Amino acid sequence: MPRKILFALTALLLAQPAMAETSELEALKAAVQNARLAMNDTASKMELLVAEIDTQTLEPQAQTAEPAAQATDTPATDSMEQEVQPAAVVEPEAEPSAPEAMPITGEVSRSMFTSAIQDREPVDKITQVDSNMPRVYFFTELLDMEGQQVTHRWIYDGQVMGEVAFQVGGPRWRVHSSKNLMPDWTGTWEVQVVDGAGNVLSSSELDVVPAAAPEPAAPPVMEGSPEAGVNQ
Repeated sequence: MPRKILFALTALLLAQPAMAETSELEALKAAVQNARLAMNDTASKMELLVAEIDTQTLEPQAQTAEPAAQATDTPATDSMEQEVQPAAVVEPEAEPSAPEAMPITGEVSRSMFTSAIQDREPVDKITQVDSNMPRVYFFTELLDMEGQQVTHRWIYDGQVMGEVAFQVGGPRWRVHSSKNLMPDWTGTWEVQVVDGAGNVLSSSELDVVPAAAPEPAAPPVMEGSPEAGVNQ
């Protein structure tokens, strides 16, 4: 019922306080009461409607849509079975190549055993010594082997007893090595001249023979007694 009608009925009741309580007055009171009830019901519905609108405004709607898939260059696959891309094959890096070895050139012009070295030259050439020789030398002269390496390899009874390496510093290069000999090292000694690639350029042998036993000493000469004179 419109609000102005309710106001009119209320004013009418207030304007006739002495009106007798007749059936018309009772009807008017009932109409006023019904109007109030109707207005209260309408107001309650409006309050509920406002509350519902406020609630929908304050609480955002739940997100039910799935997020959009990002664009890719590969075709979509089943969610339970994803496509497995093969692993990239990594080629091993090439190992740096070793520097090329210097070509072997030159030659051994002289090579010999000697009993001593003086002024970088052998004093003699020996092929046999006795076991009393305490020390022997090996001399080598190299031609056109500058920048290369050579080694004297001392061998006795098939066993390497020592190695001495030399760096060649010129077009003509003289080197020597030596070895102390034990008295019981009799037999054949060999020295090999080996280049940097392991090639044997030359070799020489030396025979060590047992030293001769010393001769027994002669008995000392005893001075004789003076001869007796002969009487005539």
